[in-house]
Amino acid sequence: MKNYKIVLVEDDEVTIRMYGLQFEAAGLKLLSASTGSEGFALIKKEKPDLVLLDIKLPDMEGFEVLKKIKADAQTKATKVIIFSNTQKTGNSEKALRLGAEEFVMKTKVLPNEMLVKVKGYLV
Repeated sequence: MKNYKIVLVEDDEVTIRMYGLQFEAAGLKLLSASTGSEGFALIKKEKPDLVLLDIKLPDMEGFEVLKKIKADAQTKATKVIIFSNTQKTGNSEKALRLGAEEFVMKTKVLPNEMLVKVKGYLV
């Protein structure tokens, strides 16, 4: 199996640790950034196979990061899943319109279920 790289852009340390353990146990490399600007820089540098992107970040909204990813020639083909608890009406549609693969509510998915979902995009 290829050494897949996932970038998690998330400001909650507990979430980062929880998914880090789950993904690494499955043989996936999880890199994380806690701000949008750090996340975008990490994505440009590491060229991950998939990005899990929170909406609420300390410096900019995840949607802004998604726009930057899709506007940059080096990163525009990167698969992105918006992974958030922000339940504003229209967020799911906005995520898809901006180029995300899908919108996943953190509270509606268990780490092992998210792992299955992520693996589905790594082919």
